[in-house]
Amino acid sequence: LATEDGIFTIDARGKAVPFRTGNKKFNGKVLFTYPDQDGILWIGYADKGLAMYNSSANLFRLETNDAENKTIFTSLELADGSLFMGGAFGAVLKRQNKWENLYRLKVSASTIDGKGNIWLGTPGQGILVMGINKQVLARYDKEGKHIPSNDVFHLQHDQRSARVFASTKSGLSVFDEKTGQWSVINNSENLKQSLPLTGTYVMHTMTDNKGYTWVSTNGGIDVLDPQLKLVKQFNSDTDTSIIKRTIITSVAEDFKGHKWFSTLSNGLYQYDGKHILHYGI
Repeated sequence: LATEDGIFTIDARGKAVPFRTGNKKFNGKVLFTYPDQDGILWIGYADKGLAMYNSSANLFRLETNDAENKTIFTSLELADGSLFMGGAFGAVLKRQNKWENLYRLKVSASTIDGKGNIWLGTPGQGILVMGINKQVLARYDKEGKHIPSNDVFHLQHDQRSARVFASTKSGLSVFDEKTGQWSVINNSENLKQSLPLTGTYVMHTMTDNKGYTWVSTNGGIDVLDPQLKLVKQFNSDTDTSIIKRTIITSVAEDFKGHKWFSTLSNGLYQYDGKHILHYGI
């Protein structure tokens, strides 16, 4: 669990405890963690850049580059093993142990599409798609009616459905790689022509192992089936709802198929398909 007080794990008793390796505790304001295909855990901090943790070698290291001591929002590993990193400073790529600048404006989200291209989400500039050789391939924004807002919180590529989900300040849009077309699933400015989700601020999406997409919003969670039809909702906008009043920041799935809901101000929830358990942090 990435929190403003460091990294936590849930122990066998269902209690959130600080993550440690030996005597070391991972302190600091952690915005995200990303495990790569080699088992390396990448840790994005709000104030000191990107760190890597190799559990097999018990090695923890802060990456040293121009982004050190700055806010990191997103990190990805490309097919060739290159490391992408985006944050308040822009976006950089580490290839063959050398850092290359990709984009100099603030980057809030990223993903890699089915062709290996890098999608950059920004706060205010929409979405930029770049090739591996840093060439700009496409721009998507509100003005082009691709997305409902140029403030992009999260991007997710789902390989099974060949779709890219764009979570924005004013709703959710989905790009179909097969047709090259965008569909607005929720738009706060025109709800009569779109699907009303639990909230207009869409924070995050996650597609599970059955092809259902879990949409995190400022008012709860919405579940879309593989055809993008709304099939289930969890509200979090009242003090009496099962998820008490809070913003859902993301949903993750574990190896059992259980869903974990992270919140802005009310800890963590686990959903096993029938019951919801709450874990305070």
